[in-house]
Amino acid sequence: MNNNLKKFLFWAFLFIAVFTSPKLADAAIAFDATSTATTNAAGNPITVTHTVTGSDTILFQGIWANNSVDVVNSSYAGVLSTRLGSVAGSAGSRLWLYYQLNPATGANTASTSFSGTVSSARLHNASYTGAAQVVPEATSTSNTTGLTLTVSATSTSDNAWMFEVIENAQANVCSASTNTRIIIWNGPGSGSEDTCAADSGAALTPAGQRDFAVTRAAGSNFFGGLLAVFAPAAEVAAVVVQNQNQVVWWWDE
Repeated sequence: MNNNLKKFLFWAFLFIAVFTSPKLADAAIAFDATSTATTNAAGNPITVTHTVTGSDTILFQGIWANNSVDVVNSSYAGVLSTRLGSVAGSAGSRLWLYYQLNPATGANTASTSFSGTVSSARLHNASYTGAAQVVPEATSTSNTTGLTLTVSATSTSDNAWMFEVIENAQANVCSASTNTRIIIWNGPGSGSEDTCAADSGAALTPAGQRDFAVTRAAGSNFFGGLLAVFAPAAEVAAVVVQNQNQVVWWWDE
C-alpha cells in the first residue's frame, strides 16, 4: 500500500470516527450536603460550617430574613456567592437565592451579612456534584395564601435538577409534592417551619416546563418560593491523533 493511499484511509477513518460517534450522555447531578444557620435573636452576620465534597460542584444559599433588610453579601470559604434573585415575603420579610460554582471542598464557613440587624434570619446551604460550571439555566418565583405553593420553571438541559428556598409564614409543616422533596426543615419550634428548602431529588428529563409544588397542612398566611434549575456537567469527547497509525479516544466528565 503506497503512502498516499495510507494517508487517505487514515484521514477518512478519522473523519468517520469524529462525525459519526454517538453523543456521550451528560454526567449525573447528585446531592452532596446541607447546612443551616438560624437566629431568632438580634444578629448580623449569620454563619454556619458547611462541608463540600466531590467534583463539578455547585452550592446554593437560600436566605430569609425579617426587619425589611437587604443582603449585603453571602459567601462560602471567603468567596462571595452570586445573587440569582430575591422576592418580598410577608410583613417586611424577604427571600434571596445565591449560588457559587466550584466551591472549596472540605469544611468551610458559609456566611450572610445584612444591611441591618435582623431579629430572625435563616441561611440554608445545599451543595451538589456533577453540575455544569455555568450560571443556572432558569429561575422562577411564586407565592400563594393557599395550601399548595406551585412554582413553574423550564429546564433547557436533560437531567437538570432544581433547588428552592421557601417561606411559610403560617409556621407549620412543609411537605413535598409534585417534583419536589424537602431537604431542610427549619423554624421556631419542633414540627413547624417558617422556612424550608426543597429540591427535585432526581433528574428532570426530558427538558421542558414543569411545576414544582410544596404543601402545608393549614393556614392562609404568605407561602412563597424562589427556585433555580441547574444543568449537569457534560461529558466532553475528543480524538487525540498520536500518529497516522494510531488514534486514541479520550473523554472527561
